[in-house]
Amino acid sequence: MRVIEVQESYPREQMVDIRIPCPNFAYIISGVRRCGKSTLMGQLLLPRLESSIYVKFDTPRLYGFTIEQFRLLDNIIAEKKPEFLFFFR
Repeated sequence: MRVIEVQESYPREQMVDIRIPCPNFAYIISGVRRCGKSTLMGQLLLPRLESSIYVKFDTPRLYGFTIEQFRLLDNIIAEKKPEFLFFFR
């Protein structure tokens, strides 16, 4: 069971124009502090929840994430074969 907390927000007008043309590439969302990067990621993630793995690395439960835990994450990704990976920091 996956639990995701995405704060309620207003959908961006351009969301309908955002396409992920090739899921085999990494896309990076960058910007100044508090400009809405996490909100945008959450809005991109919601319609893809069933085919995605989501990890928010700044969650206090993940402080001190070790190499063994990265190996476990790698194994989960290999087993589940998700279409999308969303990593927040």
